[in-house]
Amino acid sequence: MNLNEDEKRMVYQIESTNQGAALNEIYMTWRYAPDKTMKDTAESLLRKPRVSAKRRYTENALRKIYPGYSKSSYRADVLVRNISRAIENEKKYCEDVEKLEYSVGSNIGRLITLMKN
Repeated sequence: MNLNEDEKRMVYQIESTNQGAALNEIYMTWRYAPDKTMKDTAESLLRKPRVSAKRRYTENALRKIYPGYSKSSYRADVLVRNISRAIENEKKYCEDVEKLEYSVGSNIGRLITLMKN
């Protein structure tokens, strides 16, 4: 099985560093996203089967995108190198603090940009 482009984009934007939290983030996107495409993408990720007794397809996909990915730790150097790309991706979703309670998104890109300047 392979991830389509929307699934790759969603997996890339997961902020969680452990499997349970990552799956919960996908579940919350599926449940509350106002955009049908996002809901469909999250649902397709949630339906992906386990690739082994201990590992779900989503975790395995993260390992392919980020070699060395672990549920319990992450490589900060990889994250730092991709901050600009992550901010670009984050801007595709809601950034308005007032609307974030009911929308999928984040305003961390604004914060990081302010800190960099």
